[in-house]
Amino acid sequence: MIYYNISSTIARYLLWSDVGAYPKIVKMNLDGSDTTTLVSNGIKAPVTIFADISANKVYWADATTGGIYSIE
Repeated sequence: MIYYNISSTIARYLLWSDVGAYPKIVKMNLDGSDTTTLVSNGIKAPVTIFADISANKVYWADATTGGIYSIE
């Protein structure tokens, strides 16, 4: 998996997942600039995303594996 370091400013970003041919979790600034892929390898179907702002973590559930994963 490719991981991106999430800073304490996670509250300033929009997070979304793509479950298409190349599944990934992405963040961007609220104004639409600076799109960054957080996770792009080793995931199958990231269908639910949760940002824990106080812990600086992003969690996601994968519909294919049934697992719950996180990054900091």
